[in-house]
Amino acid sequence: MAPKLQALATSACHCEQKAKTKAEEAACWTNYYQVGKASIEGEYATACAPISAGGHVYNGETPQEFRIYTGSHSAAGKLCTEHEVIAVETAWQAAFDAGLSGEAMRTRMRQALQDFQDGREVAMTGGGCGRPSRLPPPPVAAG
Repeated sequence: MAPKLQALATSACHCEQKAKTKAEEAACWTNYYQVGKASIEGEYATACAPISAGGHVYNGETPQEFRIYTGSHSAAGKLCTEHEVIAVETAWQAAFDAGLSGEAMRTRMRQALQDFQDGREVAMTGGGCGRPSRLPPPPVAAG
């Protein structure tokens, strides 16, 4: 059940990134909640800066708990995969090290996310507690 729920959550998160209204954002999560809502035991979140990850805690067929990563929140917007988190954290660290202002840092983070999503090469050395506990498959190279 965990791989299916994670795939639905990642897809819903990417849909939410593109949504223009709160209603569209909510609609993105319909399939995920139809499949998993009855089994959600709780939620989890990290309390880290600049990125805080979160998701749902489930109890499966066995007593072992599993977690579904539903996205991270950052000044760059919602992040849906570990690779997006790493790109944005790397941009934040570089901006911080350069002594940039808060708005300039947010601009760098948003640009790194957009570059990553557009398939442009970005630095990928970051990755702190915004990272989900399980690594999703790497993005497929375009072209």
